[in-house]
Amino acid sequence: MSVALITCQRFAKLPSDERLLVDALAQRGVAAFPRVWSDRSDDWDHIELAVLRSCWDYHEKPRRFRSWVKLTSRVTRVFNPPELILWNMHKEYLAELAAAGIPIVPTILVRMGQSASVDDLRRKLLTEEFVIKPAVSASASRTTVIGRGHVPFDSAQRDLDDLLRDQDALVQPFLREIYDLQERSLIFIDGAFSHAVKRPPLSTGAAGGDSRESLIDPSAEEIALANRVLAVAPSETLYARVDLIPRYDGSFALAELEVIEPALYLGHHAPSVAKLADAIISKLENRS
Repeated sequence: MSVALITCQRFAKLPSDERLLVDALAQRGVAAFPRVWSDRSDDWDHIELAVLRSCWDYHEKPRRFRSWVKLTSRVTRVFNPPELILWNMHKEYLAELAAAGIPIVPTILVRMGQSASVDDLRRKLLTEEFVIKPAVSASASRTTVIGRGHVPFDSAQRDLDDLLRDQDALVQPFLREIYDLQERSLIFIDGAFSHAVKRPPLSTGAAGGDSRESLIDPSAEEIALANRVLAVAPSETLYARVDLIPRYDGSFALAELEVIEPALYLGHHAPSVAKLADAIISKLENRS
């Protein structure tokens, strides 16, 4: 049995966390090897299972990535499931989660080509500090924080207009809680909670060369909210990361649901490596 761990050109030999997974699969008699998703010379029909892991450049060529997911899933099985990957690519999914009762960071979606006033947007969001980001993004690419210690307000309209020339954009309030309380990422493997980490302010994770996260014990409330998020997703997950921001009032807000290529911080929690290896083998054996 063999598994392709899907990566990007920058990490063609896989980041360190994923090499832990290669070793765990080898110990179980399964050959795992990296495959760069954008490599045009590669074929996919001989691969038994393709598991997306570190394809951290997909947001730079989203049309090509969508096409790759659709074409590859016709000749082999892809995990997470293709319908889940395609749904999760565009952060419009946040509105769907909010409609289902999930507390999210307040979000306004502005479509490509639209004219939008940052003055109007910040008034709607009831904030003087806010974030402008692409609706298809990863690793904080092209994300602008307008606020104290960040980009001045005078630049906000230009940054938003520039983004809207070629893609949809999200505008959200900048939550100071990410400094005082810090974002928390809950990792799930095969639908079950595995472990969680606290992430430093504006961390880009492994894709940005940043590894300052620390293992934490999340509250029952956090785990329950993360499970509610996963229950709304359009399919079950092989792996998922639910990013939550604690609020000053004691509640939590969903920042993002990551099911395409999230860093799972396997190196922070040794049992998670075996859990993921076993879950992958289950997919190989059960063909489900």
